Amino acid sequence: MDVLAARVQPAVEVKSGSIFTVLRGAGLVLAIFGLAFWGSATAVNDTTGEAGGLVFWLASAGTWAFAFVASRNVKLFANEDVVGMVGPFRGVRVCSRSELGEIRTVWHWWQGRGMGFWVFPMLHFRNRDTSDAFVTPVLLYRAEELPALGAYLARPIDLERPRSEGA
Repeated sequence: MDVLAARVQPAVEVKSGSIFTVLRGAGLVLAIFGLAFWGSATAVNDTTGEAGGLVFWLASAGTWAFAFVASRNVKLFANEDVVGMVGPFRGVRVCSRSELGEIRTVWHWWQGRGMGFWVFPMLHFRNRDTSDAFVTPVLLYRAEELPALGAYLARPIDLERPRSEGA
């Protein structure tokens, strides 16, 4: 048994969200198009088209594989000793629960030309000395499970989207 897994038994765990399902679906559909393009180029002996179709298929299959692996690994967890996160490739960031000062939701605004605007919420787990212990996007997790994590840690997680950038 892994030493870290033996020491970190989560009392509360927030699993990966639906973004990985969307990425898997998009990767699969694009991989099918890449195979069709590669097959069509092969049928007419277009070597440039074959290479392009093969590269497109490999990139699409890589997207599907990344989303598949990441959806199994990504999670937030907390127990009586630590608060932490596991990244897409099993990288772990932890913060001692006694050193956890606050959980702040920061909304990053992006305005595109002719594309409206996008809002990306990030969770900043901050130490008592106001430095960031770790930062993670809310988009990676199930939003309905985040309030339970905040309640367990006795630090609310505010997911209410502000109306404008200044708000």
